[in-house]
Formats: sequence, C-alpha cells, structure tokens
Amino acid sequence: MRGGVVAGERILIRPTRDSAAQMKMMTNDPATIAAQSYEASTTFAQGSAKFKIKDVGDVKEFEVVVSPTGDQFAVTDTKGNILLNPQPYPPTGPVDVQGTIFTLTDGALPNDKFTANLVPSEGDNGNLRKLLNIQTQKKLNDNESTVLDLYHNLNTDVGLKMSTASRLTDVSRLEKEAAQERVASISGVNLDEEAANMMKFQQAYMASSRIMQAANDTFNTILALR
Repeated sequence: MRGGVVAGERILIRPTRDSAAQMKMMTNDPATIAAQSYEASTTFAQGSAKFKIKDVGDVKEFEVVVSPTGDQFAVTDTKGNILLNPQPYPPTGPVDVQGTIFTLTDGALPNDKFTANLVPSEGDNGNLRKLLNIQTQKKLNDNESTVLDLYHNLNTDVGLKMSTASRLTDVSRLEKEAAQERVASISGVNLDEEAANMMKFQQAYMASSRIMQAANDTFNTILALR
C-alpha cells in the first residue's frame, strides 16, 4: 500500500490467490535430488523423539541408543564400540561426537535406536521414500487427510458450490418474476376492464343528462302556466 490505512477503509487479503499458478517443477536433473537420508533404515524408534543432524564431522556412521530404563542414551559405532558414554536423557542441547553434532528431543521409548549414515556414497533412499509417501501420508486436516484427499475434496467442494450458486440464481430469478407479476396484478392497467368502466360511466352520464333535461322541461312548463 502506498499510504496508511484510515478508519473505515476495507482491505481484501488473498494470500493464496496465485498459489496454484506458482507451482512448477524446479529441476529435471535427478542428480540434484537429495534422495539419501542421514537416518539409516536400521533406525528403530517407536517413540515421538526427533533425531536431527546439525553438522557433520569425522564420525559418519553411528547409533544413538536409549537405555532400557529410558533415562540415558549412549552413542556407538555400527560395531557396538562406545563413541560417547551414557548421558542423561533427554540431552539439554546439541550433542557433539568427534565433530558430528546432532540433536535428540524427548519422547523416545526405552531401547529406541537412531542410526545415522552420513557417508555420501552409501546410505539408503530415505528422503526419496519420504517424498513418495507424501501422497499417502495423512498430514493435513489434523492428520486426517492426504494431499490427494484434499485435492479431491477441493474439486467436490468447488463443484458443489457452483451447483448451489446456479440453483440459487434460478430461484432468485423465479422469485423476481413472481414479484413482478404480483406488482403488475395490483398496480397494472387492464385495458378490457378500463373500457368496460368507461362504457359504464358514459351510460351513467347520459342517464344523468336525461334526468337534467326532464327537470328543465318540467320547470319551463311550470313557468309557462303562469
């Protein structure tokens, strides 16, 4: 806006007006897609804890294991060698293991295990699988709908609203025509009725004039007798 908003002024905000038009493919090169996930497929976590890599150091492969009691965690390599002695769980901040820094939130269950593989030439296609699962995962409408469900519902809602608007238009048109007919029936002019009334008034006028003529003749006769 060029100027400030004044009292009584209305502003229409439509942040998603051009959202569909702005969707486009960003790349056709599969090599630019980060298909590999740092979290290996051997991860076994049944809790709600979030495990994220913040920075990559010398350690490229390791496992974060929660103790059977759920109050400690330790870091080992893939062969079970200790890289970080047991620490209180959940950690109070980022955890540094030989230059590799990760975060782990609370919510993990006892014996949960998070496996990281940061070797560029190895690892699984975790990110690609997550990307493919977007179409089937219920992440929208409070985790009740998928992207496809939302798209189908959008089409249905638009069609329903268009049909409803069309029906309401027809109803409004019929109501207008009925109102016009009611107004015309009350205030309109019926030519046949007006012609009949004119003939009736004309006959009444002629009858009145004859009465006046008879009264005038009678009055003149009386005057002549004197």
